[in-house]
Amino acid sequence: MENGNYKVTGDHFGARVMYSCDDGYWMSGPKERACQGDGSWSERSPECRQKAMCGVPPQVPHARHNASEKVQEFDVDDVVQYTCFQGYDPHGYPGAKCLFFNGTTRWYGLDLKCIRKYKLTFT
Repeated sequence: MENGNYKVTGDHFGARVMYSCDDGYWMSGPKERACQGDGSWSERSPECRQKAMCGVPPQVPHARHNASEKVQEFDVDDVVQYTCFQGYDPHGYPGAKCLFFNGTTRWYGLDLKCIRKYKLTFT
């Protein structure tokens, strides 16, 4: 991990990896991840940055956010709004905000699911 360190505890399902950044760097992403049942790690790997910023906003299936695809870093307090694709209904809160909390920057607040609309047809 560039500009930081990690420590792994365990060697199978349920194992954990804890991250830390070198002095003068801020963590963007989760401080801890867990090994899942399929052998992959939960969430995305964090990064250690010289400025407290969030990375790319999270993906929501069947939705897009209003930030430019060219932007890869977001300032603390930046907000993005999500819209479901045509044919899908939004359920939940459609916004995410970049916050610095507990020593790391992360996207918070997003609680959106886009549910496919069903059309009833009678014959």
